[in-house]
Amino acid sequence: MEVRTLLKDYIYLKNERPSMLHSQMLNLALSFSKEHSDFSLYRFFLLWEPENLRYEDLNKSYYNGSEIPSLISRICRQIISSGENIDIEKLCEKINLPKSETLDLLREPQFWEIMNLHKEGKTHKMFEAFSTYNKKNAVYGASHWHSEVLKIAERYMSGQEAWRFIYFFKDWGYENLIDIDWKEEIDNNGNIYKPLAVKAAKKCYEYLKELHPRDAGLVSWLDSLYNELIECTKKDEWILRQRAIIYTWQQRYDLAIKVYKSLLLEMSEKYYVWSELADCIQDNNELKIALFSKSLLIERNEDFLGSIHLNLADLLIKEGLMPEALCELNTYKKFHEKTSPKYQEYIEQVDISVIPPNNNKLLYNKYATIAEEFVFSEIAPKEVTLVDRWEKDGKTYCTLTNGVEIIFQVDVKRFPLLKNAMFGSVFRVKFHMERKEKQIQTDVSSWNKTKITEIKYIPLCMYRIETKLWIGLPEKFGYVEYLNEEKKILHIVTQDSRQAFQVFKEKWGTILKGNFVSFREYTTIKKHEKKIVITNIEKVNKETALPNFNTGIVAVDDINKQKELFHYTFGQGKISGIVSFNDTNLRPEIGQCLKIFYCVTKNKKGEKRPIVLNIEETTEINSNAIKTIQGHLELKYKNDFCNGSPDFAFIGNYYVHHSILCKYNITKDCYVTADVIYAGQGKWKVIKIRQ
Repeated sequence: MEVRTLLKDYIYLKNERPSMLHSQMLNLALSFSKEHSDFSLYRFFLLWEPENLRYEDLNKSYYNGSEIPSLISRICRQIISSGENIDIEKLCEKINLPKSETLDLLREPQFWEIMNLHKEGKTHKMFEAFSTYNKKNAVYGASHWHSEVLKIAERYMSGQEAWRFIYFFKDWGYENLIDIDWKEEIDNNGNIYKPLAVKAAKKCYEYLKELHPRDAGLVSWLDSLYNELIECTKKDEWILRQRAIIYTWQQRYDLAIKVYKSLLLEMSEKYYVWSELADCIQDNNELKIALFSKSLLIERNEDFLGSIHLNLADLLIKEGLMPEALCELNTYKKFHEKTSPKYQEYIEQVDISVIPPNNNKLLYNKYATIAEEFVFSEIAPKEVTLVDRWEKDGKTYCTLTNGVEIIFQVDVKRFPLLKNAMFGSVFRVKFHMERKEKQIQTDVSSWNKTKITEIKYIPLCMYRIETKLWIGLPEKFGYVEYLNEEKKILHIVTQDSRQAFQVFKEKWGTILKGNFVSFREYTTIKKHEKKIVITNIEKVNKETALPNFNTGIVAVDDINKQKELFHYTFGQGKISGIVSFNDTNLRPEIGQCLKIFYCVTKNKKGEKRPIVLNIEETTEINSNAIKTIQGHLELKYKNDFCNGSPDFAFIGNYYVHHSILCKYNITKDCYVTADVIYAGQGKWKVIKIRQ
């Protein structure tokens, strides 16, 4: 009583506050309260006025290397352990700390109280402590120790006590989840665990899944929780499936169907997604049969398919397809020693004297198309061609492409129609396009990176098109530059001026050097490298192929009558070439422009060389190869000796040959207008003088 009186008298003093003395008096009251449970530390603390806490009181300190908890943390711990009813909002307002920190000072002792009750095996008291915790804390918002309490609740409310968790979590308030609760946990060994938010939601889902009948209020609450879950966590198959099933509990089938359709864009090979979607369909037996059929086509392990066979049998009975229904029931019985009551119910509805088919694969294939059209109705199909098939790890894979941007590999098991299909077969496919942004270093000498978008094509459904082989790939044309009889290889220069080499086949025996060919082209990826492949080569006439090659206007810059050829140029900075008189009936003059169809090849040194495929006269002018200039013509003499006849001349930097001077009878310097043509190596020469 004397101590109480002294503490009361102290409160009414007018000494300096805050101060070390004032804090020491609070510390004294703390010690006193530990030995006298009837002393209210909480009421004393309010009279002491929490606004008087000093910096030192709010932060931990150290003495001789040991950490000393802050005074405020010890005060809060003692207040909580006393069990008094306290005004948490008032404390948070008066203590000069962020609200979440004050809340944690009050919640941490409650966490350890629950932990100790669990350690001591006082299970009933522990669950009472959880309930008391929520009543005192849930309405005051999020904090670290609030989440820690949820974490141990998720762990300890298990087995026969798992039912408690959904009620605890509902009162705890999923709105109080903090950022870290939405992120995966990584322990000291590098093991990764699901986020607390995901584990808590799943635990609630699993409880309601087994509850019959389900509490509509809890289902509605779980529905809003899963909305938050999908918004705040990374894409997860299981969360989306559970989201859809919750919709079915609420009979919101349209929303469930929408979720399943989005799931099937990336999970079309998972039988259970098709089966679960079938459960969402109301009043459409044909579509339900189709979805179950698709599910049975995908999965071969009968351990998973018992309920699907029974569901499908029920639908087939309703549609009057008794032989097929009996087939489903026989399949079920074959793989399940203990038959379910549903089996007994359905078998009594079927005339067992009917002869069922050996299997229902024909029915599955017929109906699967209906299922695929329903799920992927909004996706436009694209045509692709089968170009390769190979074995790896005991599995058979195929490569399909449209020859342009689409290329993908697929396991034949997913699409059995590929197993015996001929190369060049064309298929109509619906895809899900998965886009992924990637940074690549474009310049080896620089750290700069460019962001690109990679597209992964995931085939969803596939149908064979009855058409000519290889017709689905782009048609291109080429010129046979050389035919290697010894190695049986065609050397082809394509319309894109790319060199291609193709091994001989018997049907190509009529193809000769200088012929034009058509072919189909596609790109394949081998060892992470892209390679262009040509196939289906056929001989075509010149008139068909020629319009697909490059055209250009060239200027004739030289004629060699002795060698019976002329030289042409595309102009400064471009390639040039020659044409033999034997390859054309044209006999052009120097300076004349011609139109050529051509492709470009490379010699053994890697130097570019044009191949002229056709040449014709034109009125067009190549201003890059020929132009008109004006300037002062200055005569030049060899050895600077004037013997009366100039040897050559210059108009500025433009060279004038002796023959041009003679042709135009130029004997003295003069101002002229002249036509010049590009002569190669950065030089131009005069071909015509206009005085």
